[in-house]
Parts: sequence; C-alpha cells; structure tokens
Amino acid sequence: MKSFPLSTAELRNLESETYEPLHTIGHVQPHGAILAIHPTDLTIEVVSQNIQEFLGRSPEAILGQPLVAVVGEDIGERLEQAIAKPGSNSALPFVLPSTFAGDAPYSMVLGSLHQTEGVWLLELERVTTTHNFSQSNLFYTQANHLIGRINQAADLSDFFQNVAREIRDLIQFDRVMVYRFDGSFNGQVVAESVRDDWEPYLGLHYPAADIPMLARTLFMNTRPRLIPHVAYKPVSFVGTKVTSVPIDLTTLSTRGVSSCHLEYLQNMGVAASMSIPLIGQDGLWGLIACHHGSPCAVEYPMRNLCELVGRLISLELVVREEQEAERYRKQIQQIEEALRQELAQHPHQIERILQHNQQSLLELVKAQGIAIVLGQRLMLGGETPTREQVEALRDWLGEQDGQPLFYSDRLVEEYPEAAFYQPQVGGILTISMDVQSRSYRVIWFRPEQSYTVRWGGDPKLSLQAVAEGELRLRPRTSFALWQEQVQGRSLPWQAMELKAAQELRYSLLITALEVSQTELREAAIQAEQANQAKSDFLANMSHEIRTPMNAILGFTQLLETTTLDAEQQGYVQSITRGGENLLAIINDILDLSKLEAGELRLNAREFFLTEMIQDLIQFFQPQAVAKELIIAFSIAPDVPPHLIGPVDRLRQVLTNLIGNAIKFTDEGMVVLRVERNLENPQNSLSAVTLRFSVRDTGIGIQPEDQAKIFEAFTQVETSATRQYEGTGLGLTICRKIVHLMGGTIGVESVLGRGSTLWFTVPLEQPKAVEATVDPLALNLPSPVIVSNAHPRILVVEDTVQNQTLLLSMLGRLGYQAEAVSNGQEALDRLAECSYDLVLMDCQMPVLNGYEATQKLRYREGSATHTTVVGVTAYAMTGDREKCLASGMDDYLSKPFRLKDLVSILERWL
Repeated sequence: MKSFPLSTAELRNLESETYEPLHTIGHVQPHGAILAIHPTDLTIEVVSQNIQEFLGRSPEAILGQPLVAVVGEDIGERLEQAIAKPGSNSALPFVLPSTFAGDAPYSMVLGSLHQTEGVWLLELERVTTTHNFSQSNLFYTQANHLIGRINQAADLSDFFQNVAREIRDLIQFDRVMVYRFDGSFNGQVVAESVRDDWEPYLGLHYPAADIPMLARTLFMNTRPRLIPHVAYKPVSFVGTKVTSVPIDLTTLSTRGVSSCHLEYLQNMGVAASMSIPLIGQDGLWGLIACHHGSPCAVEYPMRNLCELVGRLISLELVVREEQEAERYRKQIQQIEEALRQELAQHPHQIERILQHNQQSLLELVKAQGIAIVLGQRLMLGGETPTREQVEALRDWLGEQDGQPLFYSDRLVEEYPEAAFYQPQVGGILTISMDVQSRSYRVIWFRPEQSYTVRWGGDPKLSLQAVAEGELRLRPRTSFALWQEQVQGRSLPWQAMELKAAQELRYSLLITALEVSQTELREAAIQAEQANQAKSDFLANMSHEIRTPMNAILGFTQLLETTTLDAEQQGYVQSITRGGENLLAIINDILDLSKLEAGELRLNAREFFLTEMIQDLIQFFQPQAVAKELIIAFSIAPDVPPHLIGPVDRLRQVLTNLIGNAIKFTDEGMVVLRVERNLENPQNSLSAVTLRFSVRDTGIGIQPEDQAKIFEAFTQVETSATRQYEGTGLGLTICRKIVHLMGGTIGVESVLGRGSTLWFTVPLEQPKAVEATVDPLALNLPSPVIVSNAHPRILVVEDTVQNQTLLLSMLGRLGYQAEAVSNGQEALDRLAECSYDLVLMDCQMPVLNGYEATQKLRYREGSATHTTVVGVTAYAMTGDREKCLASGMDDYLSKPFRLKDLVSILERWL
C-alpha cells in the first residue's frame, strides 16, 4: 500500500501547477522592505511599496537615486565595497541611524545586502526594540549554554528532544518540533516541545506535499525562515525592472510566502512560524519547525543565534551519521576483504566461496535471505522463497533492462507474484553480471515489515478534484490523527548497503573475468593442441594413403603403356578413376583443414587471364565431349588481360565450379564468363574486381536448398543427384577461398533449367608488362650439368611397391636407377659412388629424408652438390618449405603422374 497515491513525478507536476514560483514570488512580508540596485551605476531601480515606513521617503523619491543619496556616505561606501567584491559577504548587516529614518515610525532599521542575477538587493528589516547589537557576549553565553545542554543527550532521540526544548525556551514559541524527511520526503516529527494545552504531534507523519519540492529546495539556500504574521498583507514592488525579469528573492529573510502555505498554517491554528533547516550529508535532512498561536516576531540577533544552533546541530548530525557509517563501513570492509582474499587465492572456486560465506553476505547488506545464481546453478541460504519461485524471479529480473544493480523495498508492487511468497518478502537487492555468455547474480531478500503509520491527518486529503480526471494539491484542513496499516514493504535499502553490494559486484566481476581469461587461455591451448593433433592426423592419413595410392596410380599408368585389350583397358581406367576420386577426397579434406586452421596461403603473381582460362577449358574439353556438351567461355572487352593475384587458388575455384557444372549437366552447355564487377567501387587503374560466373543447363537447385550447397559435407539430396559422386566439400572450400581472397560467392538457379554459380575477386593490374619468371625456380639452385649421357639416379624409398614403381618408370624413361630403403643406406651409397640425382622419400625408418639430406649437405660442404628431390606423401602447409630448408633442391608430392616425374627430371638433368 502506498502512503501517497501518486508517483514522485506526478507529485512534482502537481506542485508546479499549484504553488507559485516561490523564489520569484513578487512580494515581501510587511516586516521587511527591499531596494534593487543597478550593478554598475548603483542607482535604485526597484523598491517595495512600503519603503516609506522604513526610510521616510516615498518610492517615487527614491527610484533612480544613487545608493549613497539614500543610505548616506558611510553606509554607502560599505555597500559599494561589498558590491565591488561579489561573494565576499553578501549578507552584510548594518543599522541605519534614526536620522535617516525621517518620518518612519521605526527608529532603527536593519539592512543586509544580497547578490542575485542582474541586480543587487538591499533588504531592510525594522527593529522594534532598542536592543544593543554590541552585546555579543550575551548571545555567545546563551549559545554556549544552549549547545552544552543539547549535547548532554545520551542518544540521538534525547539529542533531538533537547534541541526542541532549548529552542523553545530561547524563542518562547508555543511549539517547536524536530521534523525529519524520509527517502520519499514524507516527514515525521521525531522530537517536540509543546504547550500543555496544545495537541502533541510527536511521532506523526506528514506527506511530502505538505512541504513541496520547491520549498525544500529553498530551505537549502536560506537562513531561518520567519513568518511573524500568517495573515499579513503582501507588499509588492514598483520600479523600472518590475515588468521585465522577475527578481530572484531566494536569499531574502523577508521573502513573501506562498498563499497555499499560509492557508496550511492557518488551518493548523498557527499565527506565526519559523523554520530552521537541518542539512545532512546528502542534503536537507529535516527542519526545526516553530509554531506560535499569535503573531510574533523574532529579532535578527535571536534568529542569528537560532541559525548558529541549526548549523551546529547539522554538523552534529553529519558527525553522528558519519560515525554510524564508519562503523558499518569497517564491518563491510572486513567482510569484503575476507571475500576478496579468498577469491584471489581460489578464483576457480567462486561457487564454494560464496556458499561458504553466505552468513557474511547476509550481514553485508543486513538481509535475511540470499540466492546465488551461477549460470544454471542456484544456491539458497537463510529465509528465501522456494527454489521454483526464485527461479521465476531470476527470469523476471533478467527481463528488467539488464540493470547491474536492482533494488526495491516494495517488491509486490513491481512483481505481484511475490505476494504468494512464504515467508513474506518485502524487498530485494540484486547484483548481476554477464561474462562470456555466463550469468552471475546474487539476490538478497528482506522480510515484509508490517507497521502502522500515524499521520497528522489523512495525506490523501491534500488532493482536490477540480475537474473530471484532474487533481490539484490543496492545503489540508484536518490534522486529526489518521492511521494507516502499511504492508508489503521491507526496511528501505540504505546508500551504504547499496554501495557494499556494488563493490561486491566489482570483486566478483574481476574474479569472473580472471576465471574467464584463464578458461579462454586454456581453451585456446586445447584448441591449438586439438588443431595440431588434427593436422598430425591428417598428415599421417595423407602419408598412409598417398604412399600406396602412389603405387596404385603409378602402376596403372605403366599398365596403360602396355598392350591391353578393350576390356582390360576399361579395368585400368576404372582403377585410375577410383584412385583419382579417392585422391580428390583426400585433397578436399586437407584443403578444408588448412582453411579452417588459417594455414592456406595466397601467393599472388602475374598471369595472363585468357591463357589461364584457355588452359582450363582445354583441360575440361575431354569431359565435355564425352557427355556431348558444349563448353565455352567469354571475357568482356574491358577486362584487363594481364593481372596480379593468387592465380593458383583462382584456378582451383574455377576448376571446382566448372567440374560441378559438367557433372550435373546431361545436355546443353557450360559457359564461363568473366566481366568487371561494376558494383564494386574499388575498380581503378591499379585494381579491379572481376566477376566470374559458370552457367550450366543442368538439373538446377531448389530455392530452399541453395543456401545449403556451401555447407561442409552437404549435397542436395534428390533422386536426380544421387547418381553423382562427391564429398560435399568442394563448394565449401570454394567459399572459404573466395572469402580469403576478399570476394563473395553466390548461386542463382531455376530447378530443371540450370544454375549459375558466381564469385567476385579483387585483383591488381601490373604497371607494365614484363617477362614472367617461373616462381618455382626463383629459390632453387641452378641444375647440375652432367657430361654423362645416361645420368644415374638413386631412389630412396622405404616401401617395396614404390621402389619398384620408380625404378620401372625411370627404366621406361631410359635412366639408370638404383634403390635403397632409408636415409642411412642412402648416405652409405653416396659415400661409395656419385649420383646425378637423388629421389629422397621424406618419411622413412632409421633416418628420414630431411635428416639424411642435412647430413649429406654437411658432408659435401661447398665442394660438391648432389641434386636431391624430396618425394613426400604429406601434403600439409609448409611441407615444400620444410624440404627446401633441409637442403633439398625440389619437391614432388605423392601420388604423382609420370609427366610430373618427367618435368622434374628435365629440370635437373
């Protein structure tokens, strides 16, 4: 239940519509008068209409006059000096001698100077007694005794009661109250000294509307506020500045009073009042409110004493609040330090530490129950709702704008399901954080505190309906005791408790981040180890499969050169196709592994586009002819013929796309087109983005399957595609290579009519056409020129099948060749006789090819150089570089074709 049926924002709106702008209210009380002074020429611009009662001259006689002519030279000089140094002493008090009073009924006038925007205000206040202002010792003595008696209090309650009693004795008012604001600015009378025949207000509560926001703001900037007579007649202003900008009267003691407040006081039976602000650490703490049943003036010296008392009490409040806060702060620091040390020593044991320290966590914010959420784990301690209810609350909190700190002392109003909690929960405080997709949350619970609030009159009577659906604040007319039973609330969360929760969140966040970083590092190490294990596995798989595959494909090539009948020739071709398909699968898996590991490198070099395209078309021509397909290409006229780019990878993508097009097309044509990608703004004299497209008249792809074709190990499954072989890796590899080259890839297709697969790639244009050089030859030693007409070749190979294959191939080619089984045997043979070329297998028992080559180079020195060609069944990134780094001159990957071997031999012999 709310004590006031309006939100703070709604209340502020009503206040602004109801109350006059208090600081520019436009009049003063009749016990005071003002003169507004121009800030530069010091002439009088505005006066209050009662000025003659103070200075004996009419407003007309004063307006436009120099300040000195109005107050005399001595006082005028003092005022001019104060104006020349703004802020030095804005409340400069002085007494006008009776000679300046003229026909005024008061022989003494007290003046003080105030600086406000665009004008200086001289405030005058009449003095009705002949008090001697030099009797400062008397007031010092009174103040000293008063403060001494106040400080005799044993606790804060007695302290406030002493304040009320001593202030009442000092100013002789009928009632003096110490009035304290709560977090919603509702007030409570916490101490009171009152006349015996007056109704006591001690312990009563008053709604925030009784002292609205505008009035509370002014109390922060004013001295004691005196209203000698609530039924006064307002005194307005005359002068040249009255009709322009309203004058700010904030700091004036005699500033006019809101008619609403005057009516409020009259409804209470009050004829005179004075309010002394009490300022705490966080702003306006409360007021010392003084009421009298008849008009009563409090002279300036007495008000000064009351102001001094108010400041001393405010200071005492700050000290006591700070002492209490310091005690709580030390308790919090001890708890947090213990938690921080445990978390720092065992960052991976957050769950155990929090569970072990549940009681400390409860004491941290003075709660009775706690829920700790770590991901999907939930731990409960103390007085909490059921596990299911807490899980539902956790989900609800997760939907509340992701606030890292959330608190409420009236949970049921914001989360109605809390009404069913047993035991009843009044409030919660929660901290939360998300680290690496893992949620951490701590929820503290406070029980419901049912209590009775004793209001000084029904607070809802401050509202008045002025039209249908429209409310307006009005002064209450009844202050009779009105009780309200408050339910569904907890004790409010204090600022120190919220700060403690926030600091705990920071400690947990740091620990969670450390744990997350450790986990990420460990995950990175594990991923690296897994990636290395995968690479090792693939390398071994490649070696174990390529080595026998080299023998299979090699011997089928030799078989093809023998005399075979048609049936036998068909068998050999089937073996060759099967072996090549298996080799293609291995190559696809290796390429995908290299791409995923970031090991596939792009080597840009110059090439001629037409030549590369013609080679591709010529390569696929036999396949197209076999299926009676037309294969063609076209290059747009504005495409540069000479380019720089990763031509090998470009050829690999085109080979895959053209091969797929031929495979899935049974009749019609396959067309390769190359054109500028005009949509790309990077086209320039030195750079160009080309669009390659391969169009076929094949089976086509359904719309829902087009997005799948670039996924790994995926083939569109239809009755029309089951006849075609493939791993489903080709287009995945194409997509990754295209993205690596900085391009994009896509598909356009109509089922039954064909498909167009396209990709874009940025390329460079060379500044001038230069003779191209075979890049393989750039880092290779010059071939050894031998005089022997029949070069001798040493085959170093650990498998008998591959020894036999190489010896057979070399024999067919007319070379003399011998074979040994490992690197050590090769070194022994090379020590006995010389060879013109060594075909060195890399992976062998006893001594592998890399180590054997290094030892050979060390033994040869610079005197001789035997050509060594590495032959390896590995196909991972870096294998070629590893061969060259060991001292080998060239590199041949298994399985190889006869023409590959011929190319190597022609290069070096």
